[in-house]
Amino acid sequence: MLGKARKFLTKEIPNKWAIAFVVIIIILFVLYNFAQNLIMPEWMLPNIFYAFMTAIFGFAFWIAGLFLRDYFEIGKMKKARKREGLDTLKGEYSRCEWSIGNNIQEYIAKNKRTDFTARLYNIDEMGKMKVSEELQKELQKYNEESRDFNIFQKASENHIRNTIEAGVRRMFPKTAAKGYDLNIILCSDFLMVRYFNGETVTESWLKETEPGFLKNIVKEIVESERYELDVLFNETNKEFQKEEILLRFREQKKTLMEHGKAISERLKKEIALLDKELVKYDYLKVSEPARG
Repeated sequence: MLGKARKFLTKEIPNKWAIAFVVIIIILFVLYNFAQNLIMPEWMLPNIFYAFMTAIFGFAFWIAGLFLRDYFEIGKMKKARKREGLDTLKGEYSRCEWSIGNNIQEYIAKNKRTDFTARLYNIDEMGKMKVSEELQKELQKYNEESRDFNIFQKASENHIRNTIEAGVRRMFPKTAAKGYDLNIILCSDFLMVRYFNGETVTESWLKETEPGFLKNIVKEIVESERYELDVLFNETNKEFQKEEILLRFREQKKTLMEHGKAISERLKKEIALLDKELVKYDYLKVSEPARG
């Protein structure tokens, strides 16, 4: 405690105050000694002494007031910096939590390749505001899992498209001869989602959910090959449900989504803890001026 006080006294009080204090003490001391040598009634000397002491103590109290004012002002500034650091850290956690959730919803869940890299940028506010090292490790692992997801996603997509294209060449040669790209139509986005997930695609399902889409397909298929459409769907359904690369993809997708959600929950808990800490600094908030 004495060490902190000494440090504050030597560093925080402006030097000019200390110099002024010493100079005034010397002046008062000289004046008091001078007054002692003057010829004056004895009753006046104590009064002069009391006046000098009053001036000295008054000046001392003035210096103490300035000292305390600066002491509390410096303390307030430190707390303001601490609050700013907590706010920044909360913002970093919130940004990361939103990014992971958005990536899962817009890419992973839809079986799309993702270029997203989860990051927490380190914040060092007065040597105290640092992001969780445990979370940093979890994010690094999540990014590694994301890279594996991309590898399996690409391999699975190639397998699906190649399987559909081979089936169309084999079962619809006359339709292909007309220049109708049936294999491209059968790899439309909403069908690819089902292929990736191992969900069945049949004529009856298309008729129920996408009748217009089915009608456009059927009208371009040569009549003699019309019955082959459901045969193709049945074959590819079986293939996509047992193919190892697709099974690995689905497993990796599940792992990545579960891990991402777990990290998001952990980030939300960290944000809640920071909110509790920030409540202690609410009195430092500057109220916004009233708008006219």
